[in-house]
Amino acid sequence: MFKHAGKKLLSLLLIAGAVSGAWLVGQKLQSAVRVGSEKIAAAGGAAIRAIQNAEEAGSALIEAATAAEVTFLITGMDDAWSGSDVIMLASLDVSEGAVRIVQIPRDTYINRPGSSNHKLNSVFANAAAAARSGGQSDEQATHTASRALVSFLETNMGVEIDHYVTIGTDGLRAIVDAVGGVTVNVPMDIDYDDNSQDLHIHLKAGEQVLDGKAAEQFVRFRSGYLTADYGRMDAQKIFLSALFRKIKNEFSLSTAIELATSCFRHTESDLGLADLIPLIRGAMQVSEENVKMITLKGQSVKDENGVVCEVLSRQYAIDLLTDYLLPRGAESSQLKFDPNGVFTAPGEIDRIYRGNSPFSKSGVSANDTDSIKIR
Repeated sequence: MFKHAGKKLLSLLLIAGAVSGAWLVGQKLQSAVRVGSEKIAAAGGAAIRAIQNAEEAGSALIEAATAAEVTFLITGMDDAWSGSDVIMLASLDVSEGAVRIVQIPRDTYINRPGSSNHKLNSVFANAAAAARSGGQSDEQATHTASRALVSFLETNMGVEIDHYVTIGTDGLRAIVDAVGGVTVNVPMDIDYDDNSQDLHIHLKAGEQVLDGKAAEQFVRFRSGYLTADYGRMDAQKIFLSALFRKIKNEFSLSTAIELATSCFRHTESDLGLADLIPLIRGAMQVSEENVKMITLKGQSVKDENGVVCEVLSRQYAIDLLTDYLLPRGAESSQLKFDPNGVFTAPGEIDRIYRGNSPFSKSGVSANDTDSIKIR
């Protein structure tokens, strides 16, 4: 009897020990879960506060950076020869809710002592080549060339440029892919091959989503347009409108961060990542009808070397730059345009420069780019 009682007692003790052990384990598990939950909650709270702080900081930066108009030089660089294929001045005014973009033809005539190249894009190319010859890396040379072009435009066009952004064709592809492509109505079948640049452009007419590679083809094509480089600049207006619309329609803080990060990685600029995010957010506050784009056109003429350049009309350039790039309320008399006469030369060029321009100062808005005829 005692033998059986001892076995029962032992069994009860074992069961009690197991239950007690299980209870202790359970308590430890509960404690661990509680501590883990608290840590997760704390981390989540910290993340939320970080986002809120970023938004507040972003708003503060927008207000600080855009209390007045901020003007950017945007240069599209041809990776094959390090030249500035695209030259644009973009003005952002968040307080007014407006973006103004002025395209400047790369072939705009300039007359600089000691240079036989009379095209505006030579300013960037020559500065970059000199910088590389002086031992600078390609990245450093791009910054040097951008600053040289900023200085030239400020001095000779009389506009104040706050920042510069230079983007190559690889950067364009990366940015378009980062936003998931852009929807563009391609106006015509496009077929072009240039083996020397390894440039092959083949697009069908009609509305379609362009990925980075196709977008590069669309904005670089020029030979098939009746108006040549002006046709390409009109195509760039269509593309910029589509890119703006895509980003605006899908905009969020995460979109701004992703786009700013892609821009930061694939462009050369004097702007930091912390500057890009609030500026992108600020631009997204602008409605499509208040994004205006215009080309500072010139009239074609051959220079003394037989090279076709685009000669600006002085009064047209002054009026257009005043309307698009000077602070609100400024008058054309305040613009110190071409003080050194770099946009003219004696003879036929000066006749065009001093004469009346046949071009309109009216730009196209981002929501009306379908009206552009680039055939």
